[in-house]
Amino acid sequence: MVAPSFPLQSNERLLKESAEHHFVRPDVSLLGRLCHAYLTDGRLVLCEADYDMIKMSEKSVGGILHEFPLSAVEALRPGSTAVEPHIEFAVREPGKGVAKLVLYFRDKGFALGRPERLSERDEWISAVNSSREKLGLPALLLETLPSVATRGPRLTTAPDKSRAGVVLADKYEIRRHIGSGGMSLVYEGWDRKLERPVAVKMMRPDLALSGSDRSAFLREAKTSAALHHPFIVDIYEILEEDNEIYLIFEFVDGQTLQERLDQKGPFKAGDLKPILKYVCDALSFAHSLKVTHRDLKSSNIMLSKQGYAKVMDFGIARHIKDTASRKTKLDTSGTFPYMAPEQEMGKFDLRSDIFALGVTAYELLTGELPYRGPNFYLQKEKKERRPLVELAADAPGELVAAVDRCLEFQADDRFQSVADFARAIGEA
Repeated sequence: MVAPSFPLQSNERLLKESAEHHFVRPDVSLLGRLCHAYLTDGRLVLCEADYDMIKMSEKSVGGILHEFPLSAVEALRPGSTAVEPHIEFAVREPGKGVAKLVLYFRDKGFALGRPERLSERDEWISAVNSSREKLGLPALLLETLPSVATRGPRLTTAPDKSRAGVVLADKYEIRRHIGSGGMSLVYEGWDRKLERPVAVKMMRPDLALSGSDRSAFLREAKTSAALHHPFIVDIYEILEEDNEIYLIFEFVDGQTLQERLDQKGPFKAGDLKPILKYVCDALSFAHSLKVTHRDLKSSNIMLSKQGYAKVMDFGIARHIKDTASRKTKLDTSGTFPYMAPEQEMGKFDLRSDIFALGVTAYELLTGELPYRGPNFYLQKEKKERRPLVELAADAPGELVAAVDRCLEFQADDRFQSVADFARAIGEA
């Protein structure tokens, strides 16, 4: 065991270390950090690791990059893939809200891990929960999904059941929690007047908006609410109650494309192409009104039980993330694997959505993302991704070529409209 580069506290014991691990903060930091991680019986400490990138070996361990007490961990979830085992942590820090931290169990530097890293990951989880119990804290329940290609499941947080039964505006009854994201809580509700189900989205309390942020968010929501299209999830109403903002959405009986991917694996090309047509129709309509999505991804597309797709959260999710960035002083402004390179630099137009559409199509066809980071921008520029033709053998050539064109680094080299992409895959 490598001696820690930080002093242990009184009666603190060192339990585990990971000399060749790589730590990334997805949706928080543009660049992940190589680190040497230590687990004590009271905290997780991540120290800077100096790597020889030619020999792919650790040279030395430096100062603390990040640390947090085990009492601050609100949720953890193991990644279930064999080639890249990892643990996703939801950590609450005073004054900063909830951050999502991911510890990847890799071999050297950026290299993917061996399957035996799975057991090492599980040892860490066991040690974390054992230490929490000794501190008088409850063990964290683990939720896993079936292993899918080279992806791990997403981090979720404990449902907030306290709002069940609450009635908003004397009209919308909140019935049950159905989903949590990094920025919001989602409930199934019931419209008492029209007698129909609705979805109620509430921003997380620690990201509550005020002042100019609140006004800007409401303007963004109203713009999105004006997008009435068969393949866009409708916003029925925007409510302000008890200093909270609630968005009342159309309830889509189904699941997100991300959930479908996690449960059943990659899509067949023949099944995916009609779904992409729905998404293209939705984007084309929004773009015709000069509205860009800015956070298009598989988890923002609903697949109904009837088989059609509906895009949701036009501009809204991105606005919430921008606000979170200012509040937490962490960059949460987008989802980096899906973001166009220019969007990472603070610029975007409708062709940025086309890049995200390409990433989403690649992901749904293969079960993995084309870019894994930590330096997403450089990987996009150098086209450092596994060829789609190798991963999706059943995909026809025109679909492969169209997705590749969507992923061009320069916006001018991509399709200039979503309709062009739809025509290229034969779904215009």
